[in-house]
Amino acid sequence: MPNILLQGRMRWQFFHYNGLLVDLNCGWYCLKAALGIKHAIAGTPQPHVPHPGLGHIAYDPSNSPLVTTVATPVSTAAWVAMLTNHGPVIASGKLGGADWGKIGGHRLGVGHFILINGADTALDVADGGRLYYLDPLQGRFQRHDTFNHLDQRMNATVDYVT
Repeated sequence: MPNILLQGRMRWQFFHYNGLLVDLNCGWYCLKAALGIKHAIAGTPQPHVPHPGLGHIAYDPSNSPLVTTVATPVSTAAWVAMLTNHGPVIASGKLGGADWGKIGGHRLGVGHFILINGADTALDVADGGRLYYLDPLQGRFQRHDTFNHLDQRMNATVDYVT
């Protein structure tokens, strides 16, 4: 059982907004899910965050006044502490469905946002532990990967809802 796993719902970014095949605003989907989880825990109403619109791509939640940006945790134990103290965390980089592996020393993929919602220090110990996440590219299913795998692909900062 994970040290912490915050249950929530992630909307799938395919066929969702105004009939588009894919909505390239994964950051917006992660912010909406983070707000939903955080406000469900607190028992408070979730603030409305309007969709950025049809002509907009690559919504960056770090530009929202509803989040605080901090350094990415350096271990699974640090992730447990951050999730316990602040709730789910929005991370960016070549992550989740946008991580296409590595060929000839080059990491393939595109920038993408996922929502880290859990951590386990007892599983995958040789790889630094396990992180759990929700990914708008991969539907409504809970995902997980090792800390070492995700940490190598994550940007230097993450965001949590304040």
